[in-house]
Amino acid sequence: IIVRASDASLGQVTETWRITGGYHEGIAFDRTNNRLLLSSIVSNSIISLDPDNNFELITTYNPQGSQIIHSLGMKVDEGTGQVHLATSDFATFDKGGYALYDMPPTAEAQAAASVSLSLDMPCTNGESGCGLANDVFATENGVAYVTDSMNGRIFKVENGAMEEVVISDPTLLDWVDSAFPFGINGLVVYEEGKLIASNSGAGTIVHVDLVTGEATNVEIIEGDVGGADGLLFSKGRLYLITGTAIDVLESDNGWKKATVAGSINIDQSASGETATTATWGGTDEEIYVSFVRFGDLFGEVGANADQSLIAKVTLTGEIPSIPTLPTITPDTASLGQLTETYRVP
Repeated sequence: IIVRASDASLGQVTETWRITGGYHEGIAFDRTNNRLLLSSIVSNSIISLDPDNNFELITTYNPQGSQIIHSLGMKVDEGTGQVHLATSDFATFDKGGYALYDMPPTAEAQAAASVSLSLDMPCTNGESGCGLANDVFATENGVAYVTDSMNGRIFKVENGAMEEVVISDPTLLDWVDSAFPFGINGLVVYEEGKLIASNSGAGTIVHVDLVTGEATNVEIIEGDVGGADGLLFSKGRLYLITGTAIDVLESDNGWKKATVAGSINIDQSASGETATTATWGGTDEEIYVSFVRFGDLFGEVGANADQSLIAKVTLTGEIPSIPTLPTITPDTASLGQLTETYRVP
């Protein structure tokens, strides 16, 4: 039995803001310091915005490091307040890495750790060692996982120093014969040892067992998804950022199969914006979505070429779960009963 909710019952865009400069893609809400952080796909800058004051700029950080050219995916460790970054050179794809920073609200960013990832595709300049460190997810115990979109791999960084390839699998790749292969993108660890990732190029969702290294495509048994970028997970539900919508998925069998429970319309394509990544806000009923003007970024410059759009989505109701059929124990009295007996000589 499939129970499907309407868009309006799931949530809607309640506010939007335009942020000048930076082509901001990575987004993270820092609940400890009540601020929104944005990373730039074209620079190493991180900006901090005040959600209680119309998202006015608080401060700008410029993290330093040999591989910190452009900052993409970003997560805040709510325990320590430190900021995890996936970093790459978005022009040449030859300096992929991971960085961990202390970013006090009113002080300069201080590096806690920096790791250059071993990227091994041919670069656009003909040299070896390329890839795209794209998104990062940090667990409560300080372990970070980083996606390499061009090589179909997930890296594990522990204590800000140890590097390990958790998995390298064709399931995480796409466009293999293209000059710009692009596969695995966003990721989320939904329970210990279990991870879900989006393969943007293939239009699939992939389940990864971090213990065995097995990667399998999640079968969508009801509904349709494709081209997801960032992912969020809460209360057993997976939220996919798909460019123009937030698709909400449910599973009752460990994410071997999933159902699209509904979709929240966040379409801003008329003004050239594509939704890429998102973060939970002050609560798990608020989602902040980052939009990028990719047309402007790749040369189709428009009137708002250097502006980014941030949208706040407010979840407005519970998503009906896929019901579990009850186990029926027959009541013998309701079926029949002994009413008379006879003895035959």
